[in-house]
Amino acid sequence: MADEANWVRIQQKTFTGWVNSHLRKRGDAITNIANDLDDGLKLISLLELISGDSIKGWDKNPKMRIKKVLNVGVALKFVESKGVKLVGIGAEEIVDHNLKMILGMIWTLILRFQIQDISEEELSAKEALLLWYQKKTKGYKNVNVQDFHRSFQDGLAWCAVIHKHRPDLIDFDSLNPSDSMGNLKLAFEIADKHLDVPQILDPADIVDTAKPDERSIITYCSALYHVFAKGQQAEQAAKNLANALDIQMQIAALKDEYARRAKALLEWTHAASASLAERNFPNSVEGVQTKISEFKAWKKDEKAPKGNEKTEVEALFNNIQTKLRLNKRAAYVPPAGLHPSDIDSAWSSLGKAENDRGVALRQELRRQRYLASLVASFKLQAGSLSNWVAVKTKLLQSDTLGNTVDSVNAALRNLEAFHEDYSAQSSKLTVLADLSNKLAEGKSADADSVASELSSLQSSWDSLKPMYESRKAALEAQLEKLQAIQAMLVDFAKKALAFARFAEDSTQTLGEPVLVDSIEELAALETRLAEIADSVAQRQGDVADLESLASKLHDAGVEETTYSEYSIGDIKQHHSTVDAAVAERKKVLAAEHAKQLQNEELRKKWASEAAAFSEWCNGREAAIKDRSANPGSSEVELKATLTNIEAFRAELHSNQSKFDAISHLAQQLEDAEITENKHSTLTFENLKLQWDALFALQANSQKIIENEILLKAHSGVTDEQLAEFKSAFAHFDKDNSGHLNRLEFKSCLQSLGEELKDPEIEALMNEYGLLIEENGATTRQLPFNSFVAYMIKKHSNTDNAQAIVESFATIAGGKEFVTANDLRSVLPNDKVDYLLAHMPKHASVEDGYDYKSYAATLYA
Repeated sequence: MADEANWVRIQQKTFTGWVNSHLRKRGDAITNIANDLDDGLKLISLLELISGDSIKGWDKNPKMRIKKVLNVGVALKFVESKGVKLVGIGAEEIVDHNLKMILGMIWTLILRFQIQDISEEELSAKEALLLWYQKKTKGYKNVNVQDFHRSFQDGLAWCAVIHKHRPDLIDFDSLNPSDSMGNLKLAFEIADKHLDVPQILDPADIVDTAKPDERSIITYCSALYHVFAKGQQAEQAAKNLANALDIQMQIAALKDEYARRAKALLEWTHAASASLAERNFPNSVEGVQTKISEFKAWKKDEKAPKGNEKTEVEALFNNIQTKLRLNKRAAYVPPAGLHPSDIDSAWSSLGKAENDRGVALRQELRRQRYLASLVASFKLQAGSLSNWVAVKTKLLQSDTLGNTVDSVNAALRNLEAFHEDYSAQSSKLTVLADLSNKLAEGKSADADSVASELSSLQSSWDSLKPMYESRKAALEAQLEKLQAIQAMLVDFAKKALAFARFAEDSTQTLGEPVLVDSIEELAALETRLAEIADSVAQRQGDVADLESLASKLHDAGVEETTYSEYSIGDIKQHHSTVDAAVAERKKVLAAEHAKQLQNEELRKKWASEAAAFSEWCNGREAAIKDRSANPGSSEVELKATLTNIEAFRAELHSNQSKFDAISHLAQQLEDAEITENKHSTLTFENLKLQWDALFALQANSQKIIENEILLKAHSGVTDEQLAEFKSAFAHFDKDNSGHLNRLEFKSCLQSLGEELKDPEIEALMNEYGLLIEENGATTRQLPFNSFVAYMIKKHSNTDNAQAIVESFATIAGGKEFVTANDLRSVLPNDKVDYLLAHMPKHASVEDGYDYKSYAATLYA
């Protein structure tokens, strides 16, 4: 009897506190639970508060017993309308202050409206609540929840649950397991002050009893459960929202990266195109060759890496679009001027600018080489003519006129030969003047020095004629004194001079450098050689005539050099020299002919093989892009696409020989110094960029598909969550049948912090359950696989507009708007800052944000 009186006392205090925790919302309270409910007024008020419904048909001022019984009857009838069976409890027992019946009724209300179950389902509700506390306190030292009495006697279990959800409120590690009273007071005070859970229990009633009252403990435990279950829902909503924001922020970062890299690439491309358009080349062969070397280095060291960057930027754009598509976001539209098509257009313009500069450099090199050949020709001819002028100047300035008729006559004839030679040599000045003009027109760096040298030579040339006239007059005067000029000497001098000039001119022409880039240019030199060779053969008779004259002069005791500057030995030497020059020129042109034929074959071979290789690369690039553009959406389709993309890499490696052959052929052209090819515009640098781009494209495509497969494979549910689902199912599957009935399913969800109403439970059983026949009866039960499927769907299918709106609504406490404080209570600061920067303001609330409009924009 003493034990019974004790639990009645404890329940009376606990249930009084529970009733007042609700009545205080209307500014009301009871002091004696046995007496204060007898007129039904406070009981009806309590029922309206805990059910959320309005009760009609009761007397607001019951004075008579009959009216009190009627009021209590209305209250009890309302309770029964909620599916609660009040066994043995009638209105008279309440009016007559039957304490045990009143406590039983209050316990039934607690079970129905706080533990979300009716009396015959009490065992299931208790198990769900007990399992929830076991999971939340697992791992806490000195806490072992096994029941709803002694397990809570030292207060550590409640302190652990509060610390689990609000570690900022309790320093659990500092608690003393032996100080039960202190632990209980701390838990109750913190729950009352910070969690709005009234202190309906007295620590003394728990500590000072062998076995605390189970119903009182359950009542308080359920109050804390509801507080933290709602908090858990907010945490889950925050997690769902954070996952969606992670995707959004990641995509935003990728967009920023794309815009930054695309802008930098376009700026470089435009700047490079402008730089390539510059044509202020150095005015020398060496300078232009340096520019060509710099141009080659630019293509290899600067453009090639930018080509790789272009491929990576295009892959980044495709990656963004794939992520947006798979995450049901709108396609990405880059800032104006930064679309891949803009990059392709700018890159195409760069390619044209590159080709134009290459052509311009090669043309300028040919022009500079041509000018250099003009300078060399001028130097050679001017040197020869200058020597001739120097010799003739010395001759004309001579004071010797001759002491005999023969010598004077010889001098006159020699002077006459000079005059003829003077006329013949004058054409060389015209040639030199033409060379000087061409150098000036071509703006050669040597134009001024050549003009100066020509002017000096012209002055020396002009001085010859007065000297000639003066000497002629002197010799004619002397001729009056001297007679007998030997005609043979004059004849020899003339013929020797003519042949020497021919031999020297021909030798000079044959010694000019061979500068040709084609068979056509070489043909002109071969024609000129044939003409000179014919002339040499025709003048063989002139040499014979001179030998005959020299022989006759020697027989007469006169040297052939009396009037001639050339001896017969000189003539023979000239003849031998020009013959050797013809033979040597034939060898040089023959070798050049063979070289040009070989170079032409190399050009044609390059044109054919380079075109085939480029076409093959274009085909592989199109195939990879085509396969990557439509990877599919299911995991099976994505894996099939990945297999195809991986096969492309194997194919590229198997065709390495194609690139090696092109590389070897390019080296052959380089070794042959072939700078132009009329059969092809393709360069090795272009083809290497294509080849490298294929590998980069394949690698980027493979990486994108692998990431999407990983994304598909990850359901959004952690291994820890999945293990928790399995453990909860096993706990409530008492008969190990592998199925849960409706009540077991509901209790299982409660243990996981999910509170659903009966219609919702019924709908889920119909959707996921199976009809099972047992003992002749057919019932709908939930198998394990269907249970796990439902839980995974609930926890992972959160990346859609509706799920995001629901998450925001949970965090906002059901409001149509959310505030910064709402967000900061559950989300990290970086995510809150991101949301506040992107979410529109609510139209009617100053500090509110319109989360529905924002969610709609995420999945537009």
